[in-house]
Amino acid sequence: MGYYLIQIYIPASLIVVISWVSFWLHRNATPARVALGVTTVLTMTTLMSSTNAALPKISYVKSIDVFLGTCFVMVFASLLEYATVGYLSKRITMRKNRNQQIVKAAEHHRQMCAAAAAAAAEGGGRRSSGGPEPVMVPLNAEVPMVRTAVSR
Repeated sequence: MGYYLIQIYIPASLIVVISWVSFWLHRNATPARVALGVTTVLTMTTLMSSTNAALPKISYVKSIDVFLGTCFVMVFASLLEYATVGYLSKRITMRKNRNQQIVKAAEHHRQMCAAAAAAAAEGGGRRSSGGPEPVMVPLNAEVPMVRTAVSR
């Protein structure tokens, strides 16, 4: 029993604990977290392979297989946790950027409406620019877009 404890159980437990170190690393430390996760997964795979090669071939599941399988699942889950955190972090950042763009567009629209209202108030309600009168277009009508010096 001392051989298996020193050669398999303690190293496998330490590998699991080492994989948990990635939980204390910053989520933007991508190279460190990926290297740690992949290294621990490969180390557990090697440990499982060498253990199965040293033990006799039998048709039923041994307790050491259950233990090593559980350790492997825990190590792999810590790697999946990083992938999940990275994905959710990216989604949150994209949502914040989109909300900021919407706020900027709304503020710009408010400023343009205020400027148009001020210009209309100065002109006494009449258009003083001498430009073409605005045209009402139905919502479902197709209108070709024309770039002008004013719309830039």
